[in-house]
Parts: sequence; structure tokens; C-alpha cells
Amino acid sequence: MAILVISLSYKSQVGIGTATPKSTLDITAKNATGSSTNTDGILIPRVDRQRALSMTSVEPSTLIYVNNISTGTAIGQASNIDAVGFYYFDGSTSKWTKLSTDSNIYNANGSLTGNRTVIQGVNTLAFTGTQVNAVSVDGNTLSVDAANDRVGIGTTTPDTKLTINTPDNSFGLNHTNGSVSLKSYIGGGVVSLGTTTANDLRFTTNNTQKMSITSAGNVGIGTSTPDSKLTITAPDNSFGLHHTNGSTSLKSYIGGGVVSLGTTTANDLRFTTNNTQKMSITSAGNVGIGTVTPQKTLHVSGSLQVTNELNVGGDVSTAGSPGIAGQVLKSNGPGAPPTWQNLAGVPSSIGTVIAVNGQFLVAQEIIVQMTSDFTAMPLSQTGNIPAAIGNLNNKIVDNENLYTGTSSSNAFKVSADGVYQITMNAQLSTTDNPNGTPTMPVLGIWDDTINAWVARVNDVYWAGSVPVAGGEPRQTYTLITSIPMVASHIYSFRLGNTREVTVRHLSSGSTGSGPVTQMSVKRLK
Repeated sequence: MAILVISLSYKSQVGIGTATPKSTLDITAKNATGSSTNTDGILIPRVDRQRALSMTSVEPSTLIYVNNISTGTAIGQASNIDAVGFYYFDGSTSKWTKLSTDSNIYNANGSLTGNRTVIQGVNTLAFTGTQVNAVSVDGNTLSVDAANDRVGIGTTTPDTKLTINTPDNSFGLNHTNGSVSLKSYIGGGVVSLGTTTANDLRFTTNNTQKMSITSAGNVGIGTSTPDSKLTITAPDNSFGLHHTNGSTSLKSYIGGGVVSLGTTTANDLRFTTNNTQKMSITSAGNVGIGTVTPQKTLHVSGSLQVTNELNVGGDVSTAGSPGIAGQVLKSNGPGAPPTWQNLAGVPSSIGTVIAVNGQFLVAQEIIVQMTSDFTAMPLSQTGNIPAAIGNLNNKIVDNENLYTGTSSSNAFKVSADGVYQITMNAQLSTTDNPNGTPTMPVLGIWDDTINAWVARVNDVYWAGSVPVAGGEPRQTYTLITSIPMVASHIYSFRLGNTREVTVRHLSSGSTGSGPVTQMSVKRLK
């Protein structure tokens, strides 16, 4: 027979199973210990979800046990009832709220209703998994690939230890201390990594700075303070720049106060401008300018300009000789350096340098022009000897001072036996031409020693009997030839004719006038 013991104390406390209740309602188990099979506890009212939804004017903190959720729907005050279990009525939300100590984020979903802080203390928090997207935040914002030990930001399929996936034209990585920022950027097919603030970007190995890019754009290798677009700092006696394709190497070297730039392999070094090779240094040491196949130590294919002294001779450590004024450079044959040599003859003479009998000399040269017209008498009045042309006394060149010219004659000598070039140009005129018959003047070089022509030109001169506009008819005679001449003879420029002929010193016309008659003698050999 069961006996119910209910005790009411003067403190308005009710005790069930105890005569000394310690709270408003104190229920004491009949068998608090031991192995009794009797049931002890409180049996809370059991209702289904439809009944919990239908209740009205429910007092806050009312406790029920929902034993069936197949009835009713999770709406209104029953919107939180989604599983069998204990629920209490929350007066602040007017909804049945689940009363459960068995909520487990590892086997049930849930919603965070406020900020939460996990205090680890000395404890660790570890996650282990084997899935590709084992842990993720907001889809692909952060993904941990536990199967391949990778982390993805912006992707759930990272393919490296850290993969950052962003839209085009946007930043990815950002490391900052608040005032200095290191960022990565991808946009328009270009990848950038560097500072987005006015700070240098430095690269280190073994915790030592090895390369630097300043905010001004200078790059330093071996220095953090480059003073040019590329500055390479290396210890003395060491290489700096190295460009290679694996078999050919271009290097720079500084050591012992000497700077070197060139190949360290058996290859030529070539210099270009406008993408065209202009100078070459072969592996054999030959230098070519305008050629990539120099045949000698210095090979210039093109013109050469020397604006200061030219030294020849000497040796690897001694300067050669610059020569002295007036000397010329003489070849001494293959394998021997050229030497400076004095010119034979008169070094101070004006004229053309020629080689005679293996020596250089200034060729004798006479160039004379007329100062006024000269009229030559007929041969009948000169004893059949051609007239020496007078007024040839404007000496342009007479480098041996062997010419004499007067108003009525001229004479000259050559300084040495040889072959001489004769050039004579004269404009002739005459009015002594009865009945318009032709005349035949002779112009040339007369050997006064033997009284004979040694060079001459003649032609029919059709001088009309009626003067033409501007005066009598004129005809120009030209003689260009080369003849042997001897130093022991006297020569002269002469004109012979059966009639009176005038040699003109100017050619005149409506556009002006200028010298027309000129005689010259020049040694060739």
C-alpha cells in the first residue's frame, strides 16, 4: 500500500516525501539510493505539437513534454518545436522554447543567437578531417582541404598550400601593419606583388636582405639603397651581372680597381644600336667596327676620323710616335709597324704628294691665269715663232717658284725630269678674217731650248666677217695631255697663227663674267 506524505510548513513551502521542505516545492525520492526498482521522479504533462500550438494564455515558464511532432506545424508559438522533447514557454518571445542539454554542434545544426567567446586557456582546439572541403566559412570565403593539406580563400578547391582566388582587377593578399601594406594584384593579364604605400620592397634569403626595389623605382641587388635603375653591389674581385642561355655567358666583374664587362665563354661580344650590330670583339681579341668578322686587331669597315695625334710603333705599355709636322706615314710591309717619314723635295711646298722611286715628294705644280687680254701677232711678224702669251701673270700655284710671267711673255722650268700633265684652256677671238675664210690657231707648250712644240692643239676657227652680238666671234681651245719634260730646258705657253688672234682673260655675257683662260703644269711621276 502506498502512503503519500505531504508536509505543509508555516513558511508556505510544500514537501512531498519530506516533512522539512527546503523550497517552495521540495520533492524527495522515495528511494534516493540503493537498488530499488521503484520509479522516482516528476512526470511532466505530455502533449503533441498540435496541442502545444493550440494552447492560449500560456504563462511564462510553463513546462511541457512534446511526444509527437507529426501533428500540427512549426508555426506561431510552436515554430521552435521541431523534435520530441521538453519545452518551456518563453514570455519574451511568446514561443515554446526547447529545453535541452543535449544540443551538439557535431550532430545537429543550429543558429548562433549572439556573440560567443571560447576561452581556451591552456587547452588546444584542433580539427581533424579527411574531406576536400573539410571546414568552410560562408561557402568559399575560407575552405580547408583536409585531404590534401591545403587552404583556399575564395575557392573550395585550392591547388597549393594557400590558394587565393579573386575576380579580375582586384587585390588578393594584404600584409599590413596599418601604415605599410604589401599586396598582390591580378588584372588585365598582369600579376603584381608589392607595396601599395610609399615604402621599399625588399627580398631576403637566410634572413638577410638581398634585393630591394625602392619607392622611386630603383632596383638594388646586394644593396638596399640603389642610386640608379639597377644597382648591383658585390664584394671586390667578384662578378655582378650574369646573362646566360646555359652555354654562352655575359658577365660584369669588378676587382682591383678594374671594371670588366664581356663574355666568360669562347664567344664574341657584339654591340648594337637600333637593333643593328655596330661593333664586335671576337673571342680571339680582334675588334671590328662596322664588321662582325674583323681580320686584324682593329678592323674598321667604313670611314675613320682622327681629330688628334696618331701614334705608331711603341709596345703594349709604351705609346708610339706621333711623328712631326710635315711627315707622312710609310708602310714597312706585313708584320711590321708603319713609321713616320719625311717627304722628299720641299716639305713646305703646296701641292699633291706623289711617290717617286720609293720616296714621297710634293709634285711640282704651276697654275696661272690672265690678268687682261693678250693679242698675238701673226707668224709673219714673229719670224714664224709662236708668240709667248703675255699677261699670264696671275699665279695661282707655283710651288717650286720656277714660273715667270710678264705682260708680253712667259717662261718656266721643271725641277726634275719626269712626266707632267698639261692642261690649257683659252678663249680666242679675231676680226682679222677677210672674206670670212677660216683660220687655224695653234695653242700649246713650246720648248724654248730646242724651238719646237712638245704639246699642242689646233682647230679650224670659222671667224665670220661680220661681228656677232657683243663683239667678234669667239672660240674656246682646250688641251689636256701628259708629256715628258726635262729640268734642263726652258718652256713657255704659246699661241701661233697666220693672223692676229686675241686671247681673252674673261668670258662675259648677260649673266656676268669670269676667268676663262688658265694654264697648268703638274708633275705625275
